[in-house]
Amino acid sequence: MKARVILTLLCLSLFALPVSACFPNGLIFVVDLNNNKVYRVNPSTGWTLSEFSPGSSQANKPGAIGFTLHGEMLLGNYGNDTIVEIDNLGVFETVLT
Repeated sequence: MKARVILTLLCLSLFALPVSACFPNGLIFVVDLNNNKVYRVNPSTGWTLSEFSPGSSQANKPGAIGFTLHGEMLLGNYGNDTIVEIDNLGVFETVLT
């Protein structure tokens, strides 16, 4: 239990400004506003932290996150007032501007 808490705190220290999270299918997705990234945390593999979306012009001050019934991520961006859809391969498509 102690190791899990320490690892969790270490993961949280990597975030610049986590603003929202979503919990589909046993995973945790954390939106980091200042790093322009979305991180995926997998509790079943020892709390593995991985970058789901690389910082790009498509992730511009991301804030809100959600998922469609088909598993695509919807990401609301404060920086450019858009909503983008990200498929399971990490491909971005702007769906609302």
